[in-house]
Amino acid sequence: MKETLLRIWKLFLVRPNEGDAYPVASLPLNTEVSSVELFPGSGGFFARAAGTYAIVLRKIGDRVILQIPSKREISVLHNCMAVVGMDH
Repeated sequence: MKETLLRIWKLFLVRPNEGDAYPVASLPLNTEVSSVELFPGSGGFFARAAGTYAIVLRKIGDRVILQIPSKREISVLHNCMAVVGMDH
């Protein structure tokens, strides 16, 4: 069931609500996200401090490129979770 759900979210973009968590591949480009996982299921790793966020820049195959607060670009797997909006 979980595998099927992740495949469905990868195929369709969601209309993100602030404070909800989604796989990064299902988010539209330029979405601000916080508490981004480095590996699927590992918990938030990037953009966890108050007032910080990462931006979804582009999607390449099964990877999603994000710009983290230090302005570096990182690549995470499509099924890594992130919370929409900045951390408070």
